[in-house]
Parts: sequence; C-alpha cells; structure tokens
Amino acid sequence: MEDPYWEKRYGAELVANLGTMLEFTVARPPQTMAEAWELAVEQDLVAPHTIGGPCLPLRAHARALLQRPTWLLHSRP
Repeated sequence: MEDPYWEKRYGAELVANLGTMLEFTVARPPQTMAEAWELAVEQDLVAPHTIGGPCLPLRAHARALLQRPTWLLHSRP
C-alpha cells in the first residue's frame, strides 16, 4: 500500500511488506509537531492497528514520528 503522497512529501519508500505490516524508509521525516500530528492521523486511518490503546495514544505516536527515518505500519484483517 505504497502512498505516492508520502513519497513526495516525506521521501517515504516502501522497503518491506511483511503481510499485515509495511516498513518504510523516510528521507524527509516530519520536523514539526504539526506535521507529525497530521501524519499520525493519516497513518491511523491507513493502518489503525499501528496506533491506539493505552500503550501508544495518537499524540505519543505523533511525537515518535518527529525526525524518525523509518515507519512501521500495521493493519490486521
């Protein structure tokens, strides 16, 4: 599920498809909390099992995306 929008905006490149998980390398990760928040919301819509629950709320996921060079998204059937 490679997203050309993320490729253009963040330099995201799909490097592994692990069944229910996708791994991306990221050339230009978000630099501000506003960018990271927007991306976290997008990732939650695309791969809802990546984020959520008491272990990793959306705001914590957004902070973790700041300047992070890789993403791992998870979506169970």
